Amino acid sequence: MKITLRSVIVGFLAFAIGSSALFGLFAPLLAAKTQFGAHIRENGFGLFPLTSPYFLQDSMHVGKIKLVVSAIGLYCILQCVVASVAAAVGAVSVFFKRAEKFAKVFSIVCLVMTFVYAGLGFVYLYYANLYSGYSSDIINRAIPLSFIPLVVCAIIFVAYAVCGRVVPEITFCEKKFRSLASAPSNENTPCKADASAPAAAQAVGEEERKIELIRQYAGLLSEGLLTQEEFDAKKGELLRGKKEEER
Repeated sequence: MKITLRSVIVGFLAFAIGSSALFGLFAPLLAAKTQFGAHIRENGFGLFPLTSPYFLQDSMHVGKIKLVVSAIGLYCILQCVVASVAAAVGAVSVFFKRAEKFAKVFSIVCLVMTFVYAGLGFVYLYYANLYSGYSSDIINRAIPLSFIPLVVCAIIFVAYAVCGRVVPEITFCEKKFRSLASAPSNENTPCKADASAPAAAQAVGEEERKIELIRQYAGLLSEGLLTQEEFDAKKGELLRGKKEEER
């Protein structure tokens, strides 16, 4: 599992494409207003029972339009399923790089399906003009709004394509993963530690401390805070201590 800046942004946009195709089914295939001010809307979710709830329910030509309504209803069900899977794959692609290819395929499919859904609105308007039980005055005021999901999906898809090329692959917590990977393994570590190692390290540290003190005394000498005699005494004391330790 690897999370990068690009996988987060692109995965979120793939999820948004699937979601726009799914919730785009709420966009009315046809929307009209009666002379009494009532609004009539028929969307993709309303056709899931494979029957027309409004515009074609009172048609006298049931045999001619039943196949059309059923086909549009089945298509809306298919778009609902595909869009749901696309949104899920888009979310998974944030965490798993292997899912990015599937997310791209589903994003393209969702874009095509919203394009088809937009066209179905005009198909529905055509059959409503021919076979609807509503008056021609209402049908003439009916407009398809199924193109709205296509516009939203197309905008998100453009952002998805651009971000997939422009956004850099910046891995989150990369330093943490590298430090864990580069940590020495305990498998090849000898059971007994070298006893002389701590003593040698301590001796080196003490010697460095004395050298640093001599440098500090030299600085005080140059600033006039110490006389030459005092500096020589301090230096000799430190050097004698060093020689005694070596013995």
